[in-house]
Amino acid sequence: MSLAAWIGLGAAGGVLTGVLLGDACKVLQPIGSAYVMLLQSVVYPYLISSLLHGLGRLSPKVALKLFKKSWSFYAVAWGGTLGVIYLLGRAFPSSPPPIIVDAAVQARNGPDFLQLILPGNIFQDLANNYVPAVVLLSVLFGVAIQGIESKDRVLDILALIRTACVKIWRWVVTLAPVAVFAMFASTIGTLRVAEAGGLVVYLSLLLIICAILVLVVVPVAISSLLPVGYRQVMYDLRNGLTLALVTTMSVVALPFI
Repeated sequence: MSLAAWIGLGAAGGVLTGVLLGDACKVLQPIGSAYVMLLQSVVYPYLISSLLHGLGRLSPKVALKLFKKSWSFYAVAWGGTLGVIYLLGRAFPSSPPPIIVDAAVQARNGPDFLQLILPGNIFQDLANNYVPAVVLLSVLFGVAIQGIESKDRVLDILALIRTACVKIWRWVVTLAPVAVFAMFASTIGTLRVAEAGGLVVYLSLLLIICAILVLVVVPVAISSLLPVGYRQVMYDLRNGLTLALVTTMSVVALPFI
């Protein structure tokens, strides 16, 4: 079976185990958390080294030509994605205010938009999974490397790091079915009926939108721009899409893509 099939089997087994054993599955939660952490520890060095190597080996003239040819596509892709996220957020019902408010406890506010896209502290961005900020900093460094002479040695090192990351990542990915089993079992086993009822609207809207994007918009866009059919696109991306779905982190599927 393919990796996607094994992951699906692990997810089904985790759901069944969570329903049967309930709170006893809580002991499996560290396994899923550790697995996601392992994926992140390899994917981010891969992402940074790939961007630095891919952009750094280009000449400024070629990079500018590629940018002029593709900026409109990226603008539409990013704008469409952010627009869908905005509409999806507006569709969710707002949560009621808390009944008891403790003034001594400071409210926790999420990161603002600038923190997500601007690399103020690369180590903090990596720790908080601020992917746009990490990508932006890598792109800036990659563009800066283009005009530097005697860059071949640095590019060779970056290519070596990228290859090593992919090799380690493939070792970690082989454990995906076991990790997915643990994640689903701990989630289903510790989920209460009241919490499940509150998640129905959220999960329904999220799955519908994701299904439209993943099964229709993305593959149709790829097949319309490249000499590859819809079925071939879905076949090539099946493992990456499945891994991103079960871990809820799309960045961990980048080496597959």
